Parts: sequence; structure tokens; C-alpha cells
Amino acid sequence: MGRCTVAVAALSLLATHATLARADDDSGTAMAEALFLEGKALLDRGHTPEACDKLAASQHLDPQIGTLLYLATCHETQGKTATAWAEFNEGLAELQRAPNPRRAAYARQHVAALSAKLSRLVLHAASPAPGLEVKVDGKSLDAATLGTPLPLDPGPHEIDATAPHRKAWSTTVDVGIGAVDVPLTVPALEFDPSASSTVVPSTPPATPPRPAHREADVARAPDHTFAYVAGAVGIAGVVVGAIGGIAAISDKRTADDGQCKGSFCTAAGLSLYSQANTWAWVSTGAFVVGVAGLGLATYLLVFDRPAPARAAVVQLSPTLGGFSLSGTF
Repeated sequence: MGRCTVAVAALSLLATHATLARADDDSGTAMAEALFLEGKALLDRGHTPEACDKLAASQHLDPQIGTLLYLATCHETQGKTATAWAEFNEGLAELQRAPNPRRAAYARQHVAALSAKLSRLVLHAASPAPGLEVKVDGKSLDAATLGTPLPLDPGPHEIDATAPHRKAWSTTVDVGIGAVDVPLTVPALEFDPSASSTVVPSTPPATPPRPAHREADVARAPDHTFAYVAGAVGIAGVVVGAIGGIAAISDKRTADDGQCKGSFCTAAGLSLYSQANTWAWVSTGAFVVGVAGLGLATYLLVFDRPAPARAAVVQLSPTLGGFSLSGTF
């Protein structure tokens, strides 16, 4: 405890500056000041672990060089040589920006003393796998640190190694007190068949876009209405054609039997011939419409085509000497 008392006494002079630097009304700063004072008091009474916790909390809330040096001294007293060595070095770096000869001399003295008794871990990888990641106490190490002595506090430390498609490896190494280098080799990680055979579900291929005109067909279900209309028109045409043909034949026979002899016809006979001619044209036109309608209906039904978007119009119009069929499809 003698060395600890001397260190604390030396820091008492430095604490004055740390206390004055905390004169701030901010609640976080006030809380940090309270933690600092309590940690300092605990350290004076020899309650080192509790003191280090209070000082670390104060430094986290309101970083100050005085608090950092007190925290480093606390960790040194606690036996955490690597932690204290890193904190004193951090304090020296801060003092280059805000020079304070007394504090700098104190920090350099402790850095030199700690450097002579640092415990180090020297990690090597027997056969580094692609993507190898090594962690010490849960903290990832850069690949460049392999082979470099790493200062660690004395005591047990957890070492983990992982790599893609490899079995994880871990061990615990006990770092002794004093200036010792502890070598440790990370073995070649075993291949993990289950990891390599794992099939990552891929995103199903997107359905290729359909052409615009096909989208219009999909939007409406197949509709045979036009086929039925065309069929009805076709049947009606055939019926009208048959009736017209019968009427034409009947009128012609009547005229031939009683109204016309040779090339001479009565007025009634001429009228019957005229009617027969008209019915003949009606019959022909109706048959044409009927055959066309039935043919179109058959085509649409056989090929199951969707109904056209536009309405279909079929029109039978009388013309001079017969009939005409027109429509919009």
C-alpha cells in the first residue's frame, strides 16, 4: 500500500486542476464531478475496484485529463497493467494538445514503469482461412496484429476464431503477471460441410413482362358473345335465304302456269316474275350473310379467341338489284 499512497498523494496536487475544470452547471458535468470525487475518496480508502468503476463512469460522462490519470493510477493499483499503460499513454497524447509539465512528467514516469512489466499475448495463425476473424475477449483484431505482442492485463482471456464455411474455434489463455510473452497459435480451422452445403434461397426470377396487347387480353376473360351473335345472324340468314328461295320459286311457277305463255305475259304475270326476281336476290343475299355468320362463329368458337374490345356491328342493307353486307369488327 505504500506505493499506492505515494501515487495518490502525488495525484492530489493534480486533482485540484481536475476539480476546477469541472465548474459547469451542466447536469452531466455535475454528475461526472460527483462520481470523480467519490472515486477519489474510495481510492484514498483503498477500495480500488469500486474506485475504478466510479472514475471510469466519470470519465465516460465528461472526459478530463485529471480524471484519466486518476483512472490509470487506479487500474495500475488494481493490477491491470496493460489497461493502465494504455490510459497513461492516452493522457500523454492529450497533454500534447494542452501542455501541463507536472502531469506529463507523472504520466511518463508510470508509462516507463509499466512498460517494464507488461504481459503480452503473441498470436499466430497456423493456416489462415479466407475471411479469418480472431477476437480477444470479444474484440476483433486486425489481421496485421497477428505476430505482434499485444499487451494484456494478467488473468484469463477468451480467444475466438471464425471463418466462412469453417468450424469456429475458441480457447482460454491465462496471462501471467510480469514481463512475459505468451505465444498462442490459432490452428487451421476445420472445414464445415454443413455450412458449405447450406443453400441460400435465391430470389425467384421475376415474371417477364407481358406485351401490352397481351395484357389487354388477360384483363378480360375469353368472351364468346360475338361468336354467338355471328352464329345467330348466320342462322337467320340461312332461314331468310330459304324462305326467299321458296317464295321466288312459287311466284315463278304461278306465273308460268297461268299468266305467261311463251314470250307473252299478262300484267299479273309480269308482276309475279318481278316478285320472284326480288325474292331470288333476297334469298341469295340472306344465304351469303348466313354462311358468313356461321363461318365466323365457328372460327371464333374453335380457336377460343377472347371477345374483341369493340362492339361488332353487322348490317344487311338493300341495294339496287340485291343486298349488301357490312360491319364493324
